Amino acid sequence: MNGTRAPLSVLFLGGGTGGHIAPAIAIAEAVRSKQARARCVFVVSTRPIDRRFTDPAEADGLADVVVPLDARPLRVSPNGLAALAHKWGSNIREIRSLIREERRRAETVRAVSLGGFVAAPAVQACRAEGIEITAVSIDAVAGLASRWIAGRANHRFSVDAPPRGSSKPWRTIGPIVRDSRGVAPDPAVARSELGLDPDKPVLLVTGGSQGARSVNDFVERFLRDGAAALEGWQVLHQSGGPETTDARLTAAYQDTGIEARVTPFVEDMPLAWAAAEFSICRGGASTVAEIRWHRTPSAILPYPHHRDQHQRYNAEPLRDAGGVLLLRDHIDPEANMSAHAGALASVLGDPSARATMRSAIAKLGPCDGAGVIAGVLCGPR
Repeated sequence: MNGTRAPLSVLFLGGGTGGHIAPAIAIAEAVRSKQARARCVFVVSTRPIDRRFTDPAEADGLADVVVPLDARPLRVSPNGLAALAHKWGSNIREIRSLIREERRRAETVRAVSLGGFVAAPAVQACRAEGIEITAVSIDAVAGLASRWIAGRANHRFSVDAPPRGSSKPWRTIGPIVRDSRGVAPDPAVARSELGLDPDKPVLLVTGGSQGARSVNDFVERFLRDGAAALEGWQVLHQSGGPETTDARLTAAYQDTGIEARVTPFVEDMPLAWAAAEFSICRGGASTVAEIRWHRTPSAILPYPHHRDQHQRYNAEPLRDAGGVLLLRDHIDPEANMSAHAGALASVLGDPSARATMRSAIAKLGPCDGAGVIAGVLCGPR
């Protein structure tokens, strides 16, 4: 029987946003490059966005099993705690059963947590089964669940610096992106593959995998009075939907004569980043990693409703290096227009300024996080 078992099974714990799953897929790819017969099992949330990331991973052969766990976020309120408690036991039992099945299929089972509400009960199940746990902090601030997981992990990795709010020791690594990308495609080639004009610079607008209303509203407002700054540009705008939002934004671009493609979701975001000359975006960990890897000058508007402001902290190394504009999202489009239109128009109209920003990003170092973590997961004990 031992001859038919895989040498290793890795459980990737985390979901609810693309930001938790994209780095897990990158680490899984790095694991497979080191141990071709390793099994990769993804424990994710039941949210539809998770399937948009794991379905391609299954198609590519990077995900052997995808388990949607009906978990609940950890919210410090009577109703939130009651919902968590109601699901906690069943979540743990489900993952313990999964671990036992993986032990029948593999010589060694290990887990890597990318944080979030899915990871917490899964980590508890791993502890009950004696499974080695590697915690990965993808954000610059450790949330409540991440702090709880860090205290129960055997290994801890964080991008760029130890996460704020955690007292545990962390090993710092570079951003986590897929090694298989090799060298980024030429921007003109990427634009052609996306069906865009290969000879015109692309402004990529994205609020993350699920969009961002205030980013959409700001860009729509910018088109009214700042469209002159976009002369000679084309826009790829990931809106997050719904169809009414796409229709409204498409009409706004058409009214100002700006070539644009508006879509709820971009299936190949690495290609979109390769095509981009500049971006207007949020500051999620995966977005920051893409900016680092592609060296894309950007205007980052961190999500304004996070109490810990972790997206702002995620982006600060890029801001401090001179690679991005780090802007406050005032939510109201008129306020954002008043505060940021001048700076945005200035950099959109200045190729030399963007070149300087790209050079600054390049000096931040390699995006080697996936390979470092995979080395630990695949290493002997």
